[in-house]
Amino acid sequence: MMYQMGVYCRLSKDDGENKVSESIENQMKLIREYVTKSEDLEIADIYIDDGYSGLYFANRPEFQRMMEDIYKGKIQGVITKDISRLGREHIETSNYIERVFPSLGVRYIAILDGVDSVHHSNEELAQFKTLFNDMYSRDISKKIRGALTAQKKRGQFMSGFAPYGYVKDPADKHHFLVDEEAAKVVRRIFYMSLEGYSRDGIAKKLNQEGILTPSEYKRKVQELKYANALEKAGAKGWAYPTINVILRNRVYTGAMVQHKSEKISYKVEKYQYIPEEQQYIVEGMHEAIISKDTFEQVQKLMKKRTRTPGFNSEVRKVNPYAGIIVCGDCGYNFQRVTCRDGYECGTYHKKGNTVCYSHFIKKEVLDSIVKNEIQRQAELALKESDKDEILKAADRKKEVQRRCAEANQKIERLQKELVAVQKYKKKTYENYVDGVLDKEEYLSYKAEYEKQDKEIRAKIQLAEQEKDSFGEAEESYENWIEKFIKYGTLSEVTREIVTELIEKIVVNGDKSIDIVFKYQSPYSKEKNAV
Repeated sequence: MMYQMGVYCRLSKDDGENKVSESIENQMKLIREYVTKSEDLEIADIYIDDGYSGLYFANRPEFQRMMEDIYKGKIQGVITKDISRLGREHIETSNYIERVFPSLGVRYIAILDGVDSVHHSNEELAQFKTLFNDMYSRDISKKIRGALTAQKKRGQFMSGFAPYGYVKDPADKHHFLVDEEAAKVVRRIFYMSLEGYSRDGIAKKLNQEGILTPSEYKRKVQELKYANALEKAGAKGWAYPTINVILRNRVYTGAMVQHKSEKISYKVEKYQYIPEEQQYIVEGMHEAIISKDTFEQVQKLMKKRTRTPGFNSEVRKVNPYAGIIVCGDCGYNFQRVTCRDGYECGTYHKKGNTVCYSHFIKKEVLDSIVKNEIQRQAELALKESDKDEILKAADRKKEVQRRCAEANQKIERLQKELVAVQKYKKKTYENYVDGVLDKEEYLSYKAEYEKQDKEIRAKIQLAEQEKDSFGEAEESYENWIEKFIKYGTLSEVTREIVTELIEKIVVNGDKSIDIVFKYQSPYSKEKNAV
């Protein structure tokens, strides 16, 4: 009988250092020589999966075409260079060799492994070979992951495409350069978010203006072969998920962020999300498109409930206080009441006065209070900046240095005490081993030294926190002056000003208002009455 054989060749990154010897050309050469020398084999078709892992069968197009030809009766056998070319996953590869092929009457030959199902040759060896190939894949997977992890931790970009707003540096593919045309859109998206636009609202605005989406931009402007998951699912144009990804991407602050997800197993093509604290974040790896301060403001705003009123009406402007005003009684966000041009408690608005009260405040009254308080802070900041800056800064730095020196001395003294306690603890154990102390005495001393050890470590931690706070207090003071000094004259309360300066506005039941600023003044704050 002359067997019509399907020649199957495969090559992938799994082959590591063996890519040359496992090349498609070498596989074909070996198989053709083998078939030529045989008397009952004839090549019916050739199937080549170049660039596909041996761990999976379902995603290999040529393997699937070969199986269809087997079902149609076009071929009666499969021949490979060795078993690893058929597959590297132990269970599924064994299933094809021991069950699928025999049940379909298909002859299987793996030349270098000496396997030929017609002659039942090396069937026992085939089982060990599939297991060995599986172990090889596991080992290669670990080595590749280890090498990639090391590079990612150094801040080297290890993925295929640079994020929207950047391009890969031609001189270093692991580094980003700013793509100014796309970067302008990224900056605008962040600023629109600060102005109060929702993510859906930003997407709608960009679609109305005909701005290319990131994937369209990569294809049409950067001339890259690119398609994302949303497009593959049929989505078109800017959408909430695209805006959300951009606004949450710390890469735009100049940081390299990687290891956001990882494969569940080297055998499974599924990924799991990695929490931010476990991701590899390396600051200052490329030029920033937006500032860290802007990025953090946007993250805080996205946690609050905000919405965009609309685009077409001049009256319905973006609400400058969205997500900022809260009720002092129930803690719920205030809701805008357009017909009365003001704000009232969201709980009252939805559930009535059985749960909370209105606490209604006119927008013009709130604007006046906020404007006056910002200008008061600005005046205080201006007074501070008008003083002898050099002398004042020097005095503050001297005080910070003095306190830091005192903290360092305290930490050094405590560390010496800790070393002494540890020595006593060690000596106590030695005395116990030598029979100088009995077990009861040893345990008593041990418990006392462990207690002292714990107390000293707690004191060291507290001293280090106090030391850090000295510098933070100075930084907070400088931020207060820097942020408020530019608002000495204020004609209008805008969304940008509110989000930059104010953490929250609390409207209390007694009609008083507390304004909590992000950058606190060293001066006592006044309580404003409506």
